[in-house]
Amino acid sequence: MFCLLAFYGVEYIYSQVNGKAFSKRLRAHTDELTKELSRETGVSEEKIKSILESKFGKGRIRVLGHAALSFFAPSKRESNAPVVIGNKRFDSETIAEIPSEAQIEEANVPEIMRPFESVQIELHAQDMDHAKQGWAAVVPTVTSKRLRMEIYPPIKPEDIYTKKRIRGDIMLVYRESLRIRKVACRASIFGFGLAA
Repeated sequence: MFCLLAFYGVEYIYSQVNGKAFSKRLRAHTDELTKELSRETGVSEEKIKSILESKFGKGRIRVLGHAALSFFAPSKRESNAPVVIGNKRFDSETIAEIPSEAQIEEANVPEIMRPFESVQIELHAQDMDHAKQGWAAVVPTVTSKRLRMEIYPPIKPEDIYTKKRIRGDIMLVYRESLRIRKVACRASIFGFGLAA
């Protein structure tokens, strides 16, 4: 399942960088991993694709894609070294198809995401009833600007409600500003601990 999610995510990023085109090599891996999951679970390939599309809507697919890029980043830095996940080996040619950070920057993708691990997060607005709205935070090591914050599983709003500061893993979204530079606009939190 992990492999399928990783390739589903990088295939989305590839299409963003390459003007909605797709990589035959990445698509072949996604299709093969979907077939394999279908055989293992007894769920049809069409149903698996439908679940992926519904689970990872427009906003979540970006987060998944950038998380997958982070996973493949060490291999990209090592001249597209092959990657082994469980009993699966993905060759250098496949890894080369995955966009690099430089390609993403050059393609002028309107939103870019960057992971930050174990950063201090100052919670400025909280909404117990919603995970994707009503939350705002400042991440001092990244920006002094107050950012809209989205909470993703396994975190639940009640886990951090009433806390003023936490330490967490976030995906920071940068968007083009009028001055043609990326500015932080949103943070998605995935893991946390109490701030020291």
